[in-house]
Amino acid sequence: MADIFQNRPLPNITTLGTRQNDWLALPSGGIGSWTGSSAALDNVYSNIHGTALPTQDVAAAGRYVESKLDAHNRIEFAFAFARNGGNPENLTANGRLWLLSSIAVGNDVVEYIGEYAGDLLITCGSQALATGSKLLHPSGYTCKWGDTITFTPDRTYNGAKITGSVGENGIAVLSIDSVGNRGHVLQLQCGSNVAGVLPLRRLV
Repeated sequence: MADIFQNRPLPNITTLGTRQNDWLALPSGGIGSWTGSSAALDNVYSNIHGTALPTQDVAAAGRYVESKLDAHNRIEFAFAFARNGGNPENLTANGRLWLLSSIAVGNDVVEYIGEYAGDLLITCGSQALATGSKLLHPSGYTCKWGDTITFTPDRTYNGAKITGSVGENGIAVLSIDSVGNRGHVLQLQCGSNVAGVLPLRRLV
């Protein structure tokens, strides 16, 4: 009897796994921009629907906007703190996050839906940014990593995950299922004595 497997074409094989992407300081495309904004966070309903992307305004509003990101499963955030003339350890910052997706409403016409994901409370730990790092605050302030993040209310699909060195003076990471969203609005508000906060993100 002939071998029934002889000369059969091999199936197409796709390797499944987690995307391996670099961390990027926001705004992406460079070494990022620290925000020193202490302005009130936007209303949770402010980015729900628009005919254009929300305006990125890092300096005055602490608002970081990205869209048309590569396809991914999860988006993750980490944060660095800076203090002028002192140690930023245990200082805090607040944040608010919306996930963005587009609506195709005509030829080359796109509108946006924003899903309010939740609010962040970020606490600085004792781990300093490396000497000579390009991420250090341009004014030479003392810079350390956020080691604790709380995220509430959590409106994300299947719940956000807080990973990394949580509360152990390392780097805490907020990890969120993007559920098909291709962008986000992240807004940050510096707390008392915080000279700046720098957000980083990666896609996984």
